[in-house]
Amino acid sequence: MDATPYLEQIADDEGLTDGLADDEATVLLRWLRARLAKDLAPIKDAVTGDKAAKKLFERTRAIAKFIDSRCYGGDEKAAEARRLALGLKDPLASLPDDAVALAMKLTAGEDAAHA
Repeated sequence: MDATPYLEQIADDEGLTDGLADDEATVLLRWLRARLAKDLAPIKDAVTGDKAAKKLFERTRAIAKFIDSRCYGGDEKAAEARRLALGLKDPLASLPDDAVALAMKLTAGEDAAHA
């Protein structure tokens, strides 16, 4: 399935990277673009493609919220709750507190989990 319509939606969806600075937002959006292209390529029907794209958009928002709470929010309880909601196994203290490093680690982990 052609990912172009979903790739075009990225620019219009400011909520994808709410709370993030440009550098970590760039990491996250590059990952989303690559995953959309990869994950949608073998899909033949629009309904399945829409579901897969929606799931990736939601996952991206969840990752962005976690990065925001971990690196900018200062609320460890919120960061921990978001870490658990994402299903991350690494303890919060072991994750980078630098937003770009965290974005890179999380997106690499997402790719490894779906390889």
